Amino acid sequence: MKCSEKIALNKNLDEKFAILTAMSELLQETSLDALKISSICELSGVSKTTFYRLFPNKYEVVRWLLRVYSSEGLDQIGRTLTWREGLHYSISNLHKHHTFISAANRTKHALEAPQEVTCKHRQEILLETIEQYKKVEVTEKLAFQVEAWACL
Repeated sequence: MKCSEKIALNKNLDEKFAILTAMSELLQETSLDALKISSICELSGVSKTTFYRLFPNKYEVVRWLLRVYSSEGLDQIGRTLTWREGLHYSISNLHKHHTFISAANRTKHALEAPQEVTCKHRQEILLETIEQYKKVEVTEKLAFQVEAWACL
């Protein structure tokens, strides 16, 4: 992930997490599909204008959450984190939001995985890490192994 993309991902972090926290609390009483933006804004203390500046809709909050923990954990494996640290970071932080993620899994709205958590992206990040950070030439065999692992 480029620096400018990382800054954009983390911009307005306090407001985004306030929205996420409010949604998590509200989802204990209602479904994601039935959740109203006005209720999210009221509980989070964020105006509707700010909400829509940060997210085009309530479903995008799910995608943002997955992008955050993917870029801060999984994408850092082999760069600033070990395998264990990267996996632990991503899994433990996503687990903190298990109620929210469970509610998102029950939505009738078609939720596409963000590009940052797809097989293709994982493969690109691993290849970039191997070549640029580890200075290892990617052979055909290694490329095959990366593709197989990334798509598990």
